[in-house]
Amino acid sequence: MHLIADALGLPLAFEITEGQRHDIVPAKELVARVLSRCLLADKAYDARDFRVSLEAQGCEQVIPSNRSRSERRPYDKEKYKARSEIEISHSSCTSCHRAFNVHDDDRPRGLENAA
Repeated sequence: MHLIADALGLPLAFEITEGQRHDIVPAKELVARVLSRCLLADKAYDARDFRVSLEAQGCEQVIPSNRSRSERRPYDKEKYKARSEIEISHSSCTSCHRAFNVHDDDRPRGLENAA
């Protein structure tokens, strides 16, 4: 699941894709849907094309540089600490998603299987 959340961790936009899809693939489209002023993301989102699309939107990028980047880009480390709120939100949504995707055909699907 790919998720955009606000500063309080409330989901604004999401997309569910197969597990093998890299995080960066749906990122441009999701960010374009909400037109963020500031984006906090992990190193997986440190891609030149993605950063260019964020700059075009006037979006502040709080993304640490990937180890493969020869020149490290600066980011606000204090703002980056707030990313934990987004991680909690993502974890909650993923748990709900699992409740509706039980793969055992012998049991009914739904929230009652979440326990």
